[in-house]
Amino acid sequence: MRILLAWILVLLLVYPVSLLMRGEATATSSLTLIMVDLSAGRQSEESAGLTQSALGILTALNTGTELTIGTFTKETNFVGPLASGSEELRITTEQVFADLDASLGEGDSNLSGALAEAFNFLSGEGAPAGSSIYLISGGVPSPKPGEQKSQVRSLLGSFQEKGWRINTVALPEPSGEGRQLLQGVAQATGGSALEASIPHGLKALSDKLLQDSGVGSLTSLTQGDLTQSQVLSSTLSIAPRTREATLLFLRESPSSVVRLLDPSGMEASAASQGVAYMVETPFAVIWRLQDPQAGEWQERFQGQEGRAFAWHHSVSLIRPYLESQGPFPMDEPTIVTASIREGDASLTLDNVKLFAQLTSPAGSKTAYELNDRGMNGDRVAGDGYYSIRIPPVTEQGSYQVTLELVWPEHQSRLSSQSQFQVESFPQTTIEMLQTQVLEIGKPARVAVIKVHVQDEPYPVAPEQITASVNLSDGTTIPVELSPQHIFGEGRAWSYYATITPQQGGQHGLNASLRVNYLGREYIHFAQPLLFSVPLPLLAPIEGMPGGFPSWAVALIVLIAPLLLWGLFWLLRTRPYGLLYDDQGATLVDFRQVRRDPLRNLLFKSSIWGRETRIPNLEGIVFHFNRGRVHLSYSSRSTSTIRVNNQPVTGRTALEDRFWIGAQGKLYMFLSHTAEQSAFAERDQRSVTETPEG
Repeated sequence: MRILLAWILVLLLVYPVSLLMRGEATATSSLTLIMVDLSAGRQSEESAGLTQSALGILTALNTGTELTIGTFTKETNFVGPLASGSEELRITTEQVFADLDASLGEGDSNLSGALAEAFNFLSGEGAPAGSSIYLISGGVPSPKPGEQKSQVRSLLGSFQEKGWRINTVALPEPSGEGRQLLQGVAQATGGSALEASIPHGLKALSDKLLQDSGVGSLTSLTQGDLTQSQVLSSTLSIAPRTREATLLFLRESPSSVVRLLDPSGMEASAASQGVAYMVETPFAVIWRLQDPQAGEWQERFQGQEGRAFAWHHSVSLIRPYLESQGPFPMDEPTIVTASIREGDASLTLDNVKLFAQLTSPAGSKTAYELNDRGMNGDRVAGDGYYSIRIPPVTEQGSYQVTLELVWPEHQSRLSSQSQFQVESFPQTTIEMLQTQVLEIGKPARVAVIKVHVQDEPYPVAPEQITASVNLSDGTTIPVELSPQHIFGEGRAWSYYATITPQQGGQHGLNASLRVNYLGREYIHFAQPLLFSVPLPLLAPIEGMPGGFPSWAVALIVLIAPLLLWGLFWLLRTRPYGLLYDDQGATLVDFRQVRRDPLRNLLFKSSIWGRETRIPNLEGIVFHFNRGRVHLSYSSRSTSTIRVNNQPVTGRTALEDRFWIGAQGKLYMFLSHTAEQSAFAERDQRSVTETPEG
């Protein structure tokens, strides 16, 4: 008796556990069930052809899940699950085609019973949430349509609770009631209501399948009317390393012939190499190519009547990738950089071109060709990163970027979509103060340096601002910054600039801001402020009765500045030295540069780049002073200047045999006439100069 009780206890413990384990056995991935209403499909030749076409599209383009095909009239039958693209799936599809062609005419359509069987089938397979049903039907159940419609509506809540969407594909039906029922079925379960129509309905079905697979949508190849005397054709450029290509052809007349030719001119068939799946139905022909040959494929429609349509979609192993994600500052030049990627790895490809089309927030479009030649914004030639320096962008907001990778040899291309943000960044301005007369040796506040974002104050720490005063002889004097109003943590948006002049003459106040803004390091240079410090006047001579006569004082006031300026001019260094190109040809002799008389009078020791008549040197100023030569460069220019491969952002020394890189050209400076042998030495120098654009 005790042994019997022990066995009963074991059974009571084990049996519920086994039931629980069976209930937890579910499919690991979503399932797709295709339900075909054979009675609705047999109503006419058109209905049969549309049903076959919709089924062909579903089996050809549904690549992400296993497929089960169910057919129903009075009874419901299921075949599957079947692997996508398998021979079993092809045979099952052809059998359904044959069933549709077997006997046209009316018959019973047990729609409610078919949906109940579909629910039981998915439950038995342990289908997870996200599984889908595609119902191809006219939406008119028989017999007892009213009773069946009620039963259908009562079943929808169960599908919704499971997270199983029913997508309906409505066949033509005269009354329109069937379409309304199918729309209600799709809406109640979160599915899509589609139609079996040419071209829009079958095209929408194809797009949905591709989008659900996460690969995008179809792109049009061609469309047109077929005539007996004309062949409708188009070409499809397939890029190298394309993993898969899908082609969809729709035709209004089943008698139309569709042919596909590979780049060598050979006609493709279902048995051809690279053809993963091909199905032909009365109104649709679908090709799925695996690792297709790169080059131009050609499709041809030939028929006597009706319209024809062609679309395609490609999935490539590689893609152009936007490296410059921003945000970028508004009203400043921007460098756009992209690369070519396979997965997450960058690639370097030969004989390709990379283009970028930028669409501004207002909708204006601008196209640029990026380069990997170390110029026009590209830092290093041949490193696989393509760049272009674009002019200042003037609109704030999101810029859409279409990157297009082109193989001219294969006449093929790939594109990708991306975007970057353009925002207003902090900027600095310098405002002159007129409250104090400047005197040599006495501290004075000369200006206010302000920081703002879109005219709104932006407080920064004083160490984030760098300021200095440059004199005409190349020397500098320090600037003391003091906050006008402190906002907290020692930050202010407005700073007084105080200097102690050491000599009279022209002075230039420069200021720059370095800040981390919107996650990126950013430097902004303010527009320099020019001002003059008066020269000291001569004092009256003691002991002379009555001092100087007024006329003498006036004469001294008039003549003394001229004499001082003349002496100052004579002491200024006259420009010297030569500028050569990278072939050793003399381009500029600074002693012989023809100058405007007024500029020569005011700026004897400085020569502007545009005075050399070399377009690439605009924005550069050469300063000559007692055996030293300096080069300064305007930071507001859209191009970059390098001296011995180092970018110039302000003022830098220019020594003998230093190289200047500007807009892809190289120039060498020498302080005296060089022998040709001097240029033979340049390749032995340790400095590798990269021309900069």
